[in-house]
Amino acid sequence: MFSPAEFLLALKTALSSSRPATWWSADLSYDNNPNNVQVGELLPPNCSRTQGGCSGNATNDSTYPYVFNNALVDGSFGITPAIYLDQYTPAGLFVNSLEVPNSSQKGVPKDQLVTSFSSKSELALNLSLDGHYLKFRGYYAAVDTLDASNSNTPLEIDPTNPVGTSYYRATAQLDGHGKFRFTATNAYSGNNRRSAILNNTNGANLLNAAGNAEPRSSPHKRKPWWRKIPVLRRPLPVSMPLNWAISSTRSARILTSAA
Repeated sequence: MFSPAEFLLALKTALSSSRPATWWSADLSYDNNPNNVQVGELLPPNCSRTQGGCSGNATNDSTYPYVFNNALVDGSFGITPAIYLDQYTPAGLFVNSLEVPNSSQKGVPKDQLVTSFSSKSELALNLSLDGHYLKFRGYYAAVDTLDASNSNTPLEIDPTNPVGTSYYRATAQLDGHGKFRFTATNAYSGNNRRSAILNNTNGANLLNAAGNAEPRSSPHKRKPWWRKIPVLRRPLPVSMPLNWAISSTRSARILTSAA
């Protein structure tokens, strides 16, 4: 793992058009703490407060990989891990890794982002159309949150959704200086979001986002595949385009936590 200063140095190097492109992939880090899920707890979380009702009791704690046996009880089951962006040379050699701000880090403000494990279709990485920013989507929630991917969003509540919690879906933006910006939205309530790309050319400032349109067994509204979300604050421009290539590879790290 590289220090923040070393990461920024590599990031600035990638900005030089005379250098080969840098490959990026999305990675996650699962907190393998058995106490995050208790055997016997009702699933989904806060289900008793919904019209959808509860599915049953957790059969396993959160030890990997047995934690996902709980999907047999809770069809919405998932748990949020931290996100990492890994950088590679064109030859495939690992350069460094950048941890996306999250609740497990000390001193992190409210702006943070996680993904859902074991969702396999999330964390697509896209460059903005002007090539200045890296965009991807996640959940505005803490690490180790249950069922965030099927929760309602705070301002679009479906009372028949059995997941009784609400979390914003959010889009992350990384600039060439290693700075993040997060845009929280109410899009894709009750379902997961997958990718986003920023159109910021020719005076436009529009975020195009894709999510899961798969219908559910309960009477949720079917969500459109694409939504266009206005970006309220125009990001500061980067002095030169990023020289990045994007990989869709997604992998997982399993951390051993003290019980």
